[in-house]
Amino acid sequence: MVDTERLKRETEAARSVWNEHEDELHRADNSHYRGVGRWADDAKWQSIGKRTRADLERMLQFYNYPGDFWATPRTILEWGPGGGANAFAFRDVAKQFYGVDISEKNLEECGRMLREEGSDMLRPVLIQEGLDEVAAAIETPVDVFFSIAVFQHFPSKAYGEDVLRLMYDKMAAFSLGMVQIRYDNGNPRFKPIQSVEEYRKRHITATSYALDEFHAILQKIGFEDVFITEIRPRSNYAFFHFRKGTPGAAG
Repeated sequence: MVDTERLKRETEAARSVWNEHEDELHRADNSHYRGVGRWADDAKWQSIGKRTRADLERMLQFYNYPGDFWATPRTILEWGPGGGANAFAFRDVAKQFYGVDISEKNLEECGRMLREEGSDMLRPVLIQEGLDEVAAAIETPVDVFFSIAVFQHFPSKAYGEDVLRLMYDKMAAFSLGMVQIRYDNGNPRFKPIQSVEEYRKRHITATSYALDEFHAILQKIGFEDVFITEIRPRSNYAFFHFRKGTPGAAG
């Protein structure tokens, strides 16, 4: 059962950083805004989405999805779109792109950037108190779900599990998922916080999971064919791919 009071407290803590941080450059840079901070180099900014798209293309092949998968416009959901770097990379294949975020500023920036590119695909979903808001807003089964550089900023591991459970309910049959986490291997730098009171100070490295722990969570929820496709020791990043449905049944 979802602890609604915990989710409310954790959402408030996260919103205070990702929507209301006193250092706007810090907030926008870490939310991957086009032209801001590290992303003043537009090729570097675009490389974020190109990498995500390439990873998913490889997994479509690995899972034996049909070669014309993108011929049918798809419903995509990104948890934590930030400034829209990933949305930018999928603007030619998405029928609609749900962007779920706790920050109005990020959703506004993502939408503005896409409109400048001639796309109105964004369906912004703002989390204000808890995840029931997201469940109510997703009206179409999701074909592709991904979340990059976000789970590490969640206020707790339980929050991440709640997100995955919600996504399992909202994903279509034979849909594809990809989540990047920060893994916990004992390195003190990436040790997860113990309480929400630590969040503001340690929001960059707030949450990490043991690799087997996250793998088990995905399987417990019901996802199948769970694979770790990449590990980056420098940042303790790990990329998980999975699907909802049985092998060979994609259509």
